[in-house]
Amino acid sequence: MPHVLRNREFVLFWSSQSISQTGTWMQQFAQGWVVTTLAGSALALASVDFAASILMLILMPFGGADRAPAQPASATSERSAIAGS
Repeated sequence: MPHVLRNREFVLFWSSQSISQTGTWMQQFAQGWVVTTLAGSALALASVDFAASILMLILMPFGGADRAPAQPASATSERSAIAGS
């Protein structure tokens, strides 16, 4: 067993993030499928994908790991991810 898997907090964090990311990927796939099915347009699909990612592109330069304490920054990013979905 790898050393990191002996740490209970890491295992809980890793498994919860895996479940969360799987849900995010399924949502993105479903959104694309619905837009493609209903609109049948590549432009509509690109618009939905752009709208879903524009905030991340704008805020990414300000989100360096050394610019804010880790725990409040992590909590804020999780809350904004929940609000955006």
